[in-house]
Amino acid sequence: RESGGMGLLEKIRGGRKYIKRPMAVEVVFAQEAGVLQTLEGAVHVLPGDALLTGVEGERWPVQRARFDASYSARPPTRQGEAGTYIKRPMAVHAIPATQPGQILLANGRDTIVATPGDWLVADVSGSIWVVAASIFAATYTSLPEVD
Repeated sequence: RESGGMGLLEKIRGGRKYIKRPMAVEVVFAQEAGVLQTLEGAVHVLPGDALLTGVEGERWPVQRARFDASYSARPPTRQGEAGTYIKRPMAVHAIPATQPGQILLANGRDTIVATPGDWLVADVSGSIWVVAASIFAATYTSLPEVD
């Protein structure tokens, strides 16, 4: 769920801005290296990576430093412990996928797959990820366009 080619990034940044709704996700932390099967493909995880479970039971990993910068524990969970977390507000750009495609993740070894109807999402750092249409509709809201 990280980064793809520059042409794709520019295309996504030309899309509308969205923000993730403050919805709870369940989180555990990987104890050992392995592979997590996401909706978009198999992704390697390292010890300490956050393994998140979303609104439709979908699972995805987030590198620990990125997770710590992007999610806040919801009490009684304490930051850094397994439990319930909320994504901190962060604007992203997104466009619907119109054709099948593969996206190379920032780790340089894993590739995820987008299918027509999925959403391609990019943050300010240039990370790109794929979100299924039903999950995107449930978890993201558009930001007002500014002239």
